[in-house]
Amino acid sequence: MSRFILIPAVLLTVLLIALSAGSAPPARAGDSYQVLVDKQPPQVERRWFDPARPPVPGPDLRPGEKGCTQYHYNLSVNFDLDMVSEEKTESGYKVKIRPRDIRVTLTLPIVVWLPNNTTKKMARHEEGHKTICVRIYDDAEKLVRFHAESMASSHFDGEGKTTAEAVKVAYQRAAEDLNRIYRRYVFDYSRCVGDEYDRITRHGLDPLPEEAAIEKAFDGCGGYRSEFEEIRELDRRRRHLWQKSR
Repeated sequence: MSRFILIPAVLLTVLLIALSAGSAPPARAGDSYQVLVDKQPPQVERRWFDPARPPVPGPDLRPGEKGCTQYHYNLSVNFDLDMVSEEKTESGYKVKIRPRDIRVTLTLPIVVWLPNNTTKKMARHEEGHKTICVRIYDDAEKLVRFHAESMASSHFDGEGKTTAEAVKVAYQRAAEDLNRIYRRYVFDYSRCVGDEYDRITRHGLDPLPEEAAIEKAFDGCGGYRSEFEEIRELDRRRRHLWQKSR
């Protein structure tokens, strides 16, 4: 029987504001804090191809594979900032910033590739991968909003020859922090569930219904959900202490 599996493809991008020496100075700490998340609906395409003449660019198939599902969890973020502190050093400047008015855009393009001679079982299997991607994406806005809001009590350091360079470094560190969380609890989680789904179904060869296999796969990767809930609880306590100290 043919072997076909998910080929994950992920693009996590961060839009950085290049602050030049002529830029307006960052706001000082104490201004309002706002998080705006623009979560676009998943964009799903289903493409069929001739296995003897696959298109270029086309499905990223490994030897023996007949079809695949490719997806990209895209995250872009930019924000204003508060300058918490600034000091002159021997080599330049060191700053500490706090993000403010964070703006995030999330997208999820998915392409399901199937050969012209696909079977119903093969099509259902790949649709299962699509279902997993969308289900995890459903919670992406809540995840990003929670972590972005928690950054209100976080400070990020930066060093550079000028104040602008130091701010740019600190800005990038803050953006990478959000990027890291998104990769861990969206992409890595999705990849875990997808791999477990393939293992349970033997890449679509097992007669187990796809719906049941998906639930088993999520159960097998439940550690991601538990880990995130623990982080949320710790952050609630940290933010409570931070607010009391203000």
